[in-house]
Amino acid sequence: MNHDEEKDVYEVNGRKVRLPLFIRQGRGFAASYTVPSRRVREIVAPTGLQVVDVYPGHTMCTLAAVSFEESDLGAYIEFVVAFAVREEGPWTLPLVGMALDYYRGRIGMYLHHMSVSDAFVTDVGKSVWGFPVSHMDVRIAHSDGKHICRVHDGDSQVLTFSVRNNPRWAVGAREMNTYAFRNGERYRAPWVVDAQKVGARNGGAELELGQHPFADELRELGLPKRALMSATVGAFSAQLAAPLRTPLPETAEGESEE
Repeated sequence: MNHDEEKDVYEVNGRKVRLPLFIRQGRGFAASYTVPSRRVREIVAPTGLQVVDVYPGHTMCTLAAVSFEESDLGAYIEFVVAFAVREEGPWTLPLVGMALDYYRGRIGMYLHHMSVSDAFVTDVGKSVWGFPVSHMDVRIAHSDGKHICRVHDGDSQVLTFSVRNNPRWAVGAREMNTYAFRNGERYRAPWVVDAQKVGARNGGAELELGQHPFADELRELGLPKRALMSATVGAFSAQLAAPLRTPLPETAEGESEE
């Protein structure tokens, strides 16, 4: 991969990718679960980020399925698993403090896993933003108000994830950060997301895990279980800027150094 820093142009597999990346039309759905903070801290430790507790001993794990219908990289689908994190800062109260920090933009999401339907997009995500991306068969279906994502890796069923929700409200533009770790560097990817037709509710999600190493990782977190909450986004647009990279000590070993 080559990078022209002045123009934020990256070359991946002989193709140029210009940043910021624009997503003109997309939709998706997600659910958040409480999982043991201790296990998540072990995963996130190499990044130097702080795991944010929903309540003592438990943090938030979010599963999301997103269809990028029109973007600078074409159309593709991704399934994401992420944890609530923040960079170093003062301690805040669980739950209430977390909610306030989230709306103030102080909390981001650490990307633990991403399954992407397109091979080139997989390489771009890994090369440019350090995302922990795997190229898999990711499909989304909609039926009678239920949104379903199925992920397969070759002949292996990884998982089936579904949410039943009706989008209702416009949220508007909001800035957020996602984090990743690769080859001794922490990547921070700044997003601006303009979400329309948003719906949310308590519970409302189902998760079925298959026989696959990543499904086993989710089982170690205590999934499947009842979701804390679920959400759908019937329409959104977004802008993804060039990553901000922070070298970390050479002794740090990341899980996504491929």
